[in-house]
Amino acid sequence: IITNQDGRKIDLLRQARKVISPVVKRAVDIVIYNENEFYTRASLNTTFEFQIKNEGIKLYEKSGHSQ
Repeated sequence: IITNQDGRKIDLLRQARKVISPVVKRAVDIVIYNENEFYTRASLNTTFEFQIKNEGIKLYEKSGHSQ
């Protein structure tokens, strides 16, 4: 999840898990970053974020927020 929403990451994580729990029936890893943090890490080809950026599948995009 890439967000510019204020708040502690743990609280945002709990909120995300609560929202997806009725639909997702298997274990998932959720990572939360602000936009700058994610794209800084994604620019390094040895990071998990690089792999997400280049091979990941976008599940949902809020209108008006594209990269």
